[in-house]
Amino acid sequence: MLRFMVYCFGMVLLAASLASAEVEVKFAVSNAPSENTTNALGTLTLKFNVDSAGSVFMDASSTSDQQHIRDAVDAWDGPVGTISCKGAFNSEFSLMFQNRAGPGLYLSTKQGGGLGVCGLNPGLIDGIDSVAVTAFITTGKLEFRSVAWNGWFDPTVQMLLTGPFGSATNTLTAKCGTWDVSGMGFMIGNNETLMFTNADLGDPRDGYRLSGITFDVVENASTTEITIGFVPNTGLSDVFALSPFL
Repeated sequence: MLRFMVYCFGMVLLAASLASAEVEVKFAVSNAPSENTTNALGTLTLKFNVDSAGSVFMDASSTSDQQHIRDAVDAWDGPVGTISCKGAFNSEFSLMFQNRAGPGLYLSTKQGGGLGVCGLNPGLIDGIDSVAVTAFITTGKLEFRSVAWNGWFDPTVQMLLTGPFGSATNTLTAKCGTWDVSGMGFMIGNNETLMFTNADLGDPRDGYRLSGITFDVVENASTTEITIGFVPNTGLSDVFALSPFL
């Protein structure tokens, strides 16, 4: 993969590299009851506190009126990694997960747990519903590195991610897996949103559970970055993006 950045006064060619700083959030469930229709999550808020060294600690909360759901969400609290944006050290930021136009989020207990929607196919982000992830951050932007899923209705499911810089799809050929989206331009700043939906609308029951995300907080880019990728059709990351980072 070739990555380069275009400045207003010229061009610099940079080799791709992997940043060591990363925040990892897993939506695992160990103390919720068996799968049932009472697992309504409502709105999920993840608050992150960054210390002077860039270490990140998470406080998760839900608007659910069910104690077992609040307890399951509280179990996610604790250290979740580090960030690279020094300007965001000694600060706080948050992510809000919502099902804006539907019946609300659903906390699934199947296959270790994950986020879905209380919709046509409860527990999955199915063909007629979506999950919106909105950032509230004063310094830097969230750059998503990977998205994990577990469970799907059938192997024709296509996860669709849509953000400020465009969209990409991924066919979920395995029931569980991780989609590497690093370098694809999925960055959100303050009050910007990343949408999780299903691209294959042939069967409205098609869907998947969101089981985790990884991201870094990076400096606000004042350049244009272009990513050119040649990726084989593996079923885990079968797209490439040509995206401006503004």
